[in-house]
Amino acid sequence: MTRTNAFSLLCMIIRAFAVLQVVSMVLLLPGIVVQIRETAAAGGNPWLFAIPIGVALLMVAALWLFADKLARLALTRPQDHVFESDLDASTWFGLILAGIGAWYFFGGLLDGVRLGAQAFFYANYRPEGTPLDLPPDFWMAVITALVQLVLGVALTLRGRGLAALLWRLRYAGMRADGDGSRE
Repeated sequence: MTRTNAFSLLCMIIRAFAVLQVVSMVLLLPGIVVQIRETAAAGGNPWLFAIPIGVALLMVAALWLFADKLARLALTRPQDHVFESDLDASTWFGLILAGIGAWYFFGGLLDGVRLGAQAFFYANYRPEGTPLDLPPDFWMAVITALVQLVLGVALTLRGRGLAALLWRLRYAGMRADGDGSRE
């Protein structure tokens, strides 16, 4: 049995939320690329998109790095609520990542079905002899749905391995005690 407390679980949830935000930002990339291209073509400054992206990345990095500080602020007595579990913290984190992956996979699947139905109706119910006139953002939506499917599958199937990798990156250089806990 592994002993854990509310503090370590809240830290894990905050870090999982940071991963969720990174995945959400990756899904916005096709739209951002189109906007940058259109802005540059219209004579605007495409570097203006770098400011909100940079701020968002800094906020996600702060969430990841300072999850323990945020958890201490949120809990009045972080070590009070102790319980035992058969699962260690990295397994819990892997389960949360797999849940996030399943969420995005099914979202991408539903978006793909919707886009497929939309393309089917545009192709089959247009006046004879007119070109296929899909909405301008159709291909961007297709790319976003594909990225969502791929990220969803990767997080769902590799959640435990990804959790172990992120755990090693977070605690690199720290020595483990005999019972597997970190100092």
